[in-house]
Amino acid sequence: MKNNEEPRGHYAGKNEIKAAVSRIRAFKITVCAILIFGFLILNLYGKSETSNVYSELGNVNTLLTRLDGENTTMKAELDSRMVLTNVEEYAENVLCLRKLTPAQIEWIGVKDSAEIEIPEDEPGFFSTVKNALDTFLEYIFS
Repeated sequence: MKNNEEPRGHYAGKNEIKAAVSRIRAFKITVCAILIFGFLILNLYGKSETSNVYSELGNVNTLLTRLDGENTTMKAELDSRMVLTNVEEYAENVLCLRKLTPAQIEWIGVKDSAEIEIPEDEPGFFSTVKNALDTFLEYIFS
């Protein structure tokens, strides 16, 4: 065997080794390119979703601002309707109520805040006549 020659048998030639190494490098480069492309696609998808979320957040904030304005308007309208003169007009016109006159108000004095006694009203003339008539009729028919 000469010094330049390599033994044949189990060993492949230099060209075959270079071709195998070249194929392995091409495969590695292809796998890396596919992984980089996949990560790029995932990154773009994430940014798209983030953009959609921010867009939806803006829409919800706009809706919140509009509803907050409507709430303020409704509170102002409710306050304007609850003015004392409007309540009095409603009570007089719709409910047919009238204001009390000072003669209709009867003030009572309370000596002790723990006990309140309400005196019984004395029967009026017609109540006395009715009670007497009831007693008389009960006596006759019993």
